[in-house]
This record gives sequence, C-alpha cells and structure tokens, in this order.
Amino acid sequence: MAADRELRELAELIGRQAAGLDVWEDAELCVLEVCLRERLAVLGIKATPELAAGLMAAAQLLAERSPEWGGRRPGHPGRGCHTRPADAGRGGLALR
Repeated sequence: MAADRELRELAELIGRQAAGLDVWEDAELCVLEVCLRERLAVLGIKATPELAAGLMAAAQLLAERSPEWGGRRPGHPGRGCHTRPADAGRGGLALR
C-alpha cells in the first residue's frame, strides 16, 4: 500500500536525521517525549504509531511552508520524531 510505504519512508527519514543528534539533544528529546506523553494522557489520547506518523507529517508540512523559516526548513520540527521497534510496547511513539 502507498500509505505503508510513505509511513516507512517518513520514519526512515526521521531516523536518519535523529542518528546525527548530539548526546545533549537526545537527552532533551527524552524529556520532551515524557512531557508529550503526559499531555496526551491528560487529553485521553493514546500514543500509537498512527499518531506518531501524523505528528511527523504535520511537522514536515509546517516546516516546509512556514514563512518564519523562509518557507523552507525541511525536517527541523520533526527531526526528533521517529518511531522505532523498541517503542512497540509503549504504543510506538518516540521523540528521540
């Protein structure tokens, strides 16, 4: 399916971007992940791979079109959002 391929490509892109993070950036994203999970829980939203993909897609869309970034800043807001197999038991959402 095209959606499965696009999801996989998006996850791979973000994974490649995340691989270049410094240790402090990765630690910062760990804290951000906890904050996001807490916020989602308060709102009654379950962290799922589909939600993670939706957040990544929204971040990419905003980054590509935001005038604050000259309309072109691919990947920045979503660079720390990626899914990884280790998160499968936690709903598939990861921010690092």
